[in-house]
Amino acid sequence: KTGKRSVVSRTAVPVSYVVLGLNIAQDLGVEISALLKDAGMSSSELERPDARVSLLQCLRLIFRVIRQTSDHACLGYEFGLRSNLAAHGNVGFGLMSHATVGEALAFGLKYGRLRNPILKLELSVEQDEAIIEVRPGLPLGPLRQKAVDAVLISLVRIGRQLSGSFKPELTLHFKCAEPAHYSRYRHRLPPTFFKASANQLRFPAEYLSRPLHTRDSTSARMMAKQCARDLILIDDGADLDERVRVILQNAEGQYPNLDAVASQLHMSGRSLKRKLKHRGLCFLDLMEEARKRDSLALLGDESLTISAVAQRVGYSDPASFTRAFRKWTGRTPSDWRSAPS
Repeated sequence: KTGKRSVVSRTAVPVSYVVLGLNIAQDLGVEISALLKDAGMSSSELERPDARVSLLQCLRLIFRVIRQTSDHACLGYEFGLRSNLAAHGNVGFGLMSHATVGEALAFGLKYGRLRNPILKLELSVEQDEAIIEVRPGLPLGPLRQKAVDAVLISLVRIGRQLSGSFKPELTLHFKCAEPAHYSRYRHRLPPTFFKASANQLRFPAEYLSRPLHTRDSTSARMMAKQCARDLILIDDGADLDERVRVILQNAEGQYPNLDAVASQLHMSGRSLKRKLKHRGLCFLDLMEEARKRDSLALLGDESLTISAVAQRVGYSDPASFTRAFRKWTGRTPSDWRSAPS
């Protein structure tokens, strides 16, 4: 039990899902400002689109919503029907950028943990039917069915948004008995079956090869790269130095300092410094490595002057940049740029 609690406390969900859930709660008559105050959260925590909120905080919010409204059984249905590709962030944009339904699903299954750390999704094909099955992930107790409802119905929404010119023939299958609130949503859902052997979304397997009207190979590559980086950040098993490298991204000529990086890793600057030292690493060395990486990339853009590249990687003095670059590569930036590729 202790192990399960620790997993829940370490898990985080995207803030966009929390905002969507709060909108649903407000429509059910729940006072949001009081709800956030009661849960020890502020509205400012929900304003960063890339922020994540601990699963423990989310569960507390949901239980408070349940206590404040009698119409809480439909929360999963409402969440699923109100979600859209944009709500799923980079994963949603990656889904719509792939060439076919099958490629989009492979991408979603690979990086879905970024958006849904709670339940596991598996794709299989039986004869002429494709099946996405939702399996238990983390222990959710009485909230488990709401989570299953939300994920399966979200998949319906995603399927309908991606389908474009063709109308997907989907069927929903739930292990639970038919709930009383289903009649209110029947007209908005595909054919639905209850008391099934598993929680699944099924559709014709030939759809896997259908092209997507939103496909864009450049965007697909960009989203795959970004999602791979994001996955490292939430992966407790990833090397600490690898996670630091991911965070050390240049923003308007500045890199995050030690304390800022430590904050993203949910530790103090002192702890990060100590853990890096234990691995024979130094934060300043990793910072220099990031500057070198970005300098080499920027020098490939010949529209940028050497001074502009220096500014981009945090050097206000081009001479200081040249000295640093010579230390990294043995050549000046100008020599590097003029050398044959």
